[in-house]
Amino acid sequence: MRVIQKTSTRLTLKLTPWLMWSVGSLFLAVGALAGALIGGETILTCDRTAPAQCDLSQRRLIGAQSEQFPVAELQSARVREKRDSDGDRTYQVVLELQSDDLSFTPYSSSGASHHRAQAARINAFIADPNQLTLTVREDTRFWGLLFFVAFGGGGGLLLLSKVVVCDFDKSMGQLRLTRNGLLGHEEHQYRLQDIIQAQLQRSSGGSSRRGRNQATYRVAIVLRSGESVPLTSYYSSGRSDKQRTVEQLRQFLALSSDDAEERNDDLSLAAMGDMVGMVIGGAEKRQATIADCQAEIAADPYQVDTYRRLAMAWLTQGDREQAAQALKTGRSRLMHHGDTDKAQELDLLLQRFGLNS
Repeated sequence: MRVIQKTSTRLTLKLTPWLMWSVGSLFLAVGALAGALIGGETILTCDRTAPAQCDLSQRRLIGAQSEQFPVAELQSARVREKRDSDGDRTYQVVLELQSDDLSFTPYSSSGASHHRAQAARINAFIADPNQLTLTVREDTRFWGLLFFVAFGGGGGLLLLSKVVVCDFDKSMGQLRLTRNGLLGHEEHQYRLQDIIQAQLQRSSGGSSRRGRNQATYRVAIVLRSGESVPLTSYYSSGRSDKQRTVEQLRQFLALSSDDAEERNDDLSLAAMGDMVGMVIGGAEKRQATIADCQAEIAADPYQVDTYRRLAMAWLTQGDREQAAQALKTGRSRLMHHGDTDKAQELDLLLQRFGLNS
């Protein structure tokens, strides 16, 4: 986030998602172009009655074209196989004419048996002079629409990314958080005295082809209630700039340094260890853990490990709602008890397992 105003009493940060808008525009353009090229209909018709001609017509959203040639010029049909750098194969029917080769469709696609069946129908017509007519149709309008929705829809969502302005005003004692986008304006206000921490949140995401974890990040503030408020609704790449924003907020608000990011991996390992043990132990082990944890919470409601084990037991059972409720309940109780560090540990688990919605 970019600092647009900084004084001893006021810090204003602004994030304009130029990159997401650019990527969204690119995806939308690619989706529209690919949908227009792929989506359409190709029809080959041949008629042996005078003047004994074939017509290959292709209709697309961006236009239509047609090519005629005598039936006698059609020698055979074959399937051309293409292989990309990853070894994936696609296929294309090619019409062999006396003078040149003519592609049935302007692109290749998957489905070897489908393409071979089309080539076989054409070759059967060529071999049987008693067959007077032939019609072979390739309708890809649905696939063109699907391609447009997949790419264009994703691009459209990125274009909806909002401009975020965070105005920390000590004279007013409040944070004014506004988000403006194509879908409208939203504004939230928080008291500065309720902000107890600024933190860097991390989402693991998938893995790259080289096996590296594609982590993304976002900046959030933590309130005295234990609630975590992300400044942006999405995660994005680039850890260092977001870490600088966190440090700016901590310095401006006189917040202590937080080692929550470093604890995140340790907490996740402990939670995963809980889950592995309950998977191996089966349903009986999970039910016993749930009962034990509930009894321990009744006796002492301020043990962070108990809430963690209870949540992992519910999560292993497939009940995400109960798992989230366990962590949120523990977080709230620990915050009211004054154990903010332990409450943040449960908040980190909510984030890591996607239970914070």
